Amino acid sequence: MQFRDVIGQRPTKELFIQLAKEQRVPHAILLVGPPGNGKLGMALAFAQYLNCRDKTENDSCGICSSCLKFKKLIHPDLHFTIPVIKTSAISKPTSSDYLSKWRSYFLANPYPIYERWNQIIAEENKQGMIYVDEAAEIIQKLNRKSYEADDKVSLIWLPVTMHLTCANKILKVLEEPPVNVVFILATTEAHKVPATIVSRCQRFDFKKISADVMAERLKKITKLEKKSVDDEVIDQIVGLSQGCERDAESLLGQVLSLDDKKITIERASLVLPRSNTLRVKELAQLVAKKQVAGALAIIDCLLEEGVDIETFTNDFLDYLHSAMLLKSGAGNVLNITAGEMKELEAFTALVDIDTVLKIIDTVMRAQQEGKWSSIPQLPLEIAIVKSCEASL
Repeated sequence: MQFRDVIGQRPTKELFIQLAKEQRVPHAILLVGPPGNGKLGMALAFAQYLNCRDKTENDSCGICSSCLKFKKLIHPDLHFTIPVIKTSAISKPTSSDYLSKWRSYFLANPYPIYERWNQIIAEENKQGMIYVDEAAEIIQKLNRKSYEADDKVSLIWLPVTMHLTCANKILKVLEEPPVNVVFILATTEAHKVPATIVSRCQRFDFKKISADVMAERLKKITKLEKKSVDDEVIDQIVGLSQGCERDAESLLGQVLSLDDKKITIERASLVLPRSNTLRVKELAQLVAKKQVAGALAIIDCLLEEGVDIETFTNDFLDYLHSAMLLKSGAGNVLNITAGEMKELEAFTALVDIDTVLKIIDTVMRAQQEGKWSSIPQLPLEIAIVKSCEASL
């Protein structure tokens, strides 16, 4: 794994490279962030960079003997600690018992999922955890002399699953590890990691991957697959994934499974989860243009299609919230693609900020009243009529 393989997170990459060049690498690093945004990949890329024999300015070379071993996860100085389970055959399991399965799983899925990993290793419905016996193995491995690496790396995936006794037993080695040993922990829920562990690590927080970066990545994949996918489809996938690269690539995989050289939004809708995005944008335009009948017709279409009105109302409010931010000069905080920004700008060009605020207030009232209405769509319909009047 190289830094270039990790999508987004540019500030963290640059900081890691700087720390390595200045020989100021922390002995214990905690990577925290939303699921599916490359924390484990970043940990491996950093470990590979630290031990690369022919580093470039911004990445490992990827071709030296050390890099090739890291790429296959078989470097003797790379140690994994992962959630495991007890079975009838293994009463005191450690990560070593599942290392072969782990390598196969991660190499095929560089954005691993805890639930999926449980399915792979479990004989029945069990939850993997890092048991107390892991502590002795960690300490034993790290006290051995390095085989060939400059820095021995202990990578702990999901420390939130670590048994408290295990966590307590590794505190000393985590605080004062042997020379040239680096711990890297990756988790989505730092607040669930024992405070004694967190306090001994330098924390790095990952952000959701930006919409434009994700869209660019998806377009590269479609190009490699020699397929043409409409930008509208890419935008919808980006919106559905909510900054999670793992989910975005999974959704794109479903779209690319369609036997089409050119994939339109109509075709993609056959495999993608339902999205209200197009209807929301259409409704916003009609309200801004004071076309009451057309706006109400959309609500009728939603009912015929079986769309949940409460969910649609939330999505409509989310779009109006984005419009408010843009009209207020805070559009830079929006994590949307360039295409989506262009469409949002077209809507906001039709209304002033006061009108946007009035529409939001009206729809929020409808959102509350909808919980008590015997006709689910009625509060939203009333809000639409009032909003059209507000835009006069």
